[in-house]
Order: sequence, then structure tokens, then C-alpha cells
Amino acid sequence: MSTEKSSSPRNRSHIEPEEFAQRLLQLFHNDSYQLGQKVSERKLATQLGVSRTPVRAALFHLLESGNISRDEGQKWILAKLPDPVEKLLSDDDSDDLDMLICNDWREGKLSNSFTETDLIKRYGVSKADLNRSLIALVRDGIVERSSGYGWHFAALLDSEERRLQSYDFRLAIEPAGMRLDSFQPNASRLARQRSLHEELLAGKMETTSARALFEVNSDFHLMVAEFSANEFIIQAVKQQNKLRRISEYATTTNPARVRQSCEEHMMIVEALEQGEFLWASSLMERHLQIVRRSVLQRLMQQR
Repeated sequence: MSTEKSSSPRNRSHIEPEEFAQRLLQLFHNDSYQLGQKVSERKLATQLGVSRTPVRAALFHLLESGNISRDEGQKWILAKLPDPVEKLLSDDDSDDLDMLICNDWREGKLSNSFTETDLIKRYGVSKADLNRSLIALVRDGIVERSSGYGWHFAALLDSEERRLQSYDFRLAIEPAGMRLDSFQPNASRLARQRSLHEELLAGKMETTSARALFEVNSDFHLMVAEFSANEFIIQAVKQQNKLRRISEYATTTNPARVRQSCEEHMMIVEALEQGEFLWASSLMERHLQIVRRSVLQRLMQQR
């Protein structure tokens, strides 16, 4: 009997259903799943680079918690979706290994392609801990399973030139979306963002993980894009959020910039709450320009 299947990386995950269930909830949020939407085991397994077995176990866990239900045909249905950003701010779990892998690759300490064995030896971690990080990185679009053996980093914003182009693109679409006739903020979502940012500014940012800080940032920009009701803008911002994860993680280690970013977000929230959409658009443009200038400055220093 062949042992190839049993030794495949797709079948070596020993992640607990409870933890995998949290990964699924985050994925549902990132991909804008709607309540009542059908959930495919096969699609989730493909997205996360695992077999359907851990996905099914996690779905049964979510069935018990009430987040997932089943219809008459026994198909999985999304029944309840908690706010993952608020949960991140209250969690004490560390994502140090995720960050270490990202930073080592960004600094050229890791090659573009690698194996699980390479990382276990490098970081001295267990296979279970590494699998948890790899699943998180796959979910975030940072790493992908290679067609042959091992893993590789996805095409990301891995240079200042690409980051500059990314901010040029974002400057062209994000403020513009706020000037559309279809733009209409949602009061409850604005209130939630205000609460999250006030909590961070009150001192929570010092104890919040880099992943959580990024999620707050990306969720804010996606929220504003969704207010435009323009599907092209929404999809573009979703894609930018995925692409900029590895480069943006680095900025979350700069407390001054994190605080400045939160304050700029709050100014935009206040303008939107007051119905000053054009002013909010100008504030968004200024917010993006500030980061663009810092990227341009680093690029000029490299030349």
C-alpha cells in the first residue's frame, strides 16, 4: 500500500477543531460571507491547503456554537458571524511565529521556497505549532503550497517600488469611492470602528498583536470601500488588503505610526458621522499620502 498520501502535507495537520473553527470565522469575515450563505467544505479545504477532514471537524464545532447550521439537504449554512476584530483585541494569543516568518522573509533571511522541515529546524518549534502558523499565513494570502513539495511565498508587495504603486492605486480609488452618489455609511459599523479605535488610543495598542492591529486597519479601509456600494472598488480594496499584509506588518511595530494612523482613522469616522463625505474623502487622501511619502522616501534612500 502506498504511503505517499498519508505523508502528504495536506494530511499532517493536528490542529484542534476549536482553533481551526476560529480560522474559518476569520476567513468568512475576510471573504465577506453573508448570513444564510452556503459553506463548501471542498472550497474551504482548497483555500486553506488542507484536507476536508479538519475543515469538517471545525464546521461541526461551529455547528455546536451556533455559528453554522445545516439545511434540509445537510448543507452547511453560515448562521452567525461574530466580529473577529473585536475578538482579536481581547485575545492574549501570540502570533510571534507568524510575524517572525514574515519578517525573516522580508529581510532576506528566508528563501522564497521552503519546507516544513526547514522551518521546524530554524525556529525550533513543533509541527503542530508550525501548522497553525502556516494555516494562518495561507488564510492571509502570504504563503501558498507549492505544486511539488513544500511551500512558497505568494507574489506580494515585497519591494518599495511595488508598495509605491500600491499606494498610487489606492489613492486613485479609495477617496474616489467616498465621492460617489452611492456612498452611504452605516451608523452601527461606524460606531463599532469608533469604539475599537478609542480602545486602541486609550492604551490597548501597546498590548495588541501585530496581526490584530493590521486587521483593525484593513477592516477600516474595507468598511469605507463597502459604503461605496461599488463592487469593483470593494474587490480592489480586498485584494490590496491581502497583498499588503507582509509589508504592513512591519509598520505595526512602530507605535508612533500606529497611533497616528488611528487618529487619522478617527478623523475620517467623525467626518462620516457628520455627513461630511467630501471632507472625509480629503482626509482619506491625506491619510494615504502620508504613508506614500514615507514609502517614496525609503525608495529614494535605496537608490
